[in-house]
Amino acid sequence: MISNTFSKWQLFALLLIDVQNDFWEPQLQEAFPKFPNNIYRLLNFCRQEGLEMISDCCADYPESHALTLKRYLNY
Repeated sequence: MISNTFSKWQLFALLLIDVQNDFWEPQLQEAFPKFPNNIYRLLNFCRQEGLEMISDCCADYPESHALTLKRYLNY
């Protein structure tokens, strides 16, 4: 867990795009059998480290999502 209020990950975020069951087909499972477990491990790491996770953005970037992403535009 984070030991103080400043995280070494403060300038970063994990952006997940189309990581949904709707897109997970048998052919993908066959080609990438470790993917679900790796995503699980990645999400746990991000939670433990306090890394911001953005996973619900739309392609058209509605205003509510634009505010979330705006923080990272200058880096």
